[in-house]
Amino acid sequence: MIEGNSNGCPVCGLLNPPSSSWCDCGYDFSTRTGGRRSPLRVRYRSIFWFACFVGCIALIAMTSAIYGLIGVAVVLVVTPHIPLAIAWITWLRSSFAFTPQRARAILLFCGLLVCSLSIIVFWSHVLDNVAATHGGGAENICDVLNTIAVITGIFGKGSARLPLLLAAVACWAMWLPVHFFVL
Repeated sequence: MIEGNSNGCPVCGLLNPPSSSWCDCGYDFSTRTGGRRSPLRVRYRSIFWFACFVGCIALIAMTSAIYGLIGVAVVLVVTPHIPLAIAWITWLRSSFAFTPQRARAILLFCGLLVCSLSIIVFWSHVLDNVAATHGGGAENICDVLNTIAVITGIFGKGSARLPLLLAAVACWAMWLPVHFFVL
């Protein structure tokens, strides 16, 4: 890992030594031109997200076939945690977490925080119902938080945008079992 003032490439995200004038992808730091993302890296990322989507559909189908609606409810409740964890990991591994595109990067970071808070509110609602105190309003709070997370996922800057969007949409789906079952 490179310490100090490193050149984070805005094209491929690679960290380069402060003395370097070129990135491995071809980006020129002095003229701020050139460079390209590795087509292999982009292709694998697309395949990864498609596989995640197909895996979620297969998981829902299997659990509904084996366990019925209870299995689907469990999958819907657990699903948002996975893309949110991936979004946080992607954000933390990103080389431009708080660099030149500062406002959009901070916007994406706020989206990650808001989506995490939405899951916390959901589980506090579930625990509140288990304790039979029935608070109320938690779903409305989560709707607002998820809307903010979707907006920040769309307009934010960084590779954690897609996992954040998936997590925010999954957070809305997480409330479906609450309507159909006692949670």
